[in-house]
Amino acid sequence: QIHESCGHPAELDRVLGTERNFAGASFLVPDRLGQFQYGSPLVTLYADAREQAGVGTFGYDDEGVEAQRVDLVSQGRFSGYLSSRESASRVGLKRSSGSMRASSYAQMPLVRMTNISLEPGDGGDLEALIADTKNGILMETNKSWSIDDLRYNFQFGCEAAWEIKDGKKGRLLKNP
Repeated sequence: QIHESCGHPAELDRVLGTERNFAGASFLVPDRLGQFQYGSPLVTLYADAREQAGVGTFGYDDEGVEAQRVDLVSQGRFSGYLSSRESASRVGLKRSSGSMRASSYAQMPLVRMTNISLEPGDGGDLEALIADTKNGILMETNKSWSIDDLRYNFQFGCEAAWEIKDGKKGRLLKNP
């Protein structure tokens, strides 16, 4: 879900309109960089091409930029893009995030996601999160999703979920 809803909107070629395929454009326009409150101050999302055994792992992108970690959302605020050398310079970034890749030698390189992750908070784990939730749903095993062209709105379905009431995992919910 983070890949679709948060990773694609941070691809700078998509933002600038130079690459719009079936995955659409983005609401994360350059005016929002450093300004837009994306989530709670507890939320940090990052892209890291150095993660071991990740699908988006590599040493250097197709422009020769070394793999690196890029914070996309820092403490809830939109803070970075996945970029190429050209797209980074177009919006005044100091350097490329090293995200320019092609699927083969015969394909044109495009800005593409590396491994997108939600950084865990301090001192917490899933059980602590559940214990701190008054009313919620813990969803598992994503099976479908749909998202609009600018990635503003999305919906997804899962195979199973559990109701959370007063810090306790409760009844199983089928096809939430």
